Amino acid sequence: LTKGASSTVFATDQLYFLGRDQYGMFPLEGKLLNVREASHEELEENTDIQNIKKILGLQEGKIYENVNELRYGHLMSMTNEVCTNNSYYAFTHFLCL
Repeated sequence: LTKGASSTVFATDQLYFLGRDQYGMFPLEGKLLNVREASHEELEENTDIQNIKKILGLQEGKIYENVNELRYGHLMSMTNEVCTNNSYYAFTHFLCL
């Protein structure tokens, strides 16, 4: 998952070397919704959340015992630098489901 032009370009370039057999790239549209504070309606209406659910193969109401039931065992999110309170943070998250 990429957020921002530079992270999308970087991920696209890396796919050339890594190949597309086990890696893919998907650009997020807007600011990612904080799912802890969102209502059910907000989750259902958010395009990025719905796309992530489709990409992973998540089914509403299903309890997952392990990652083998999902389409991917890992998810990487790459975002651009963010300026907050005059501090710069570069976010590259490697999330293991």
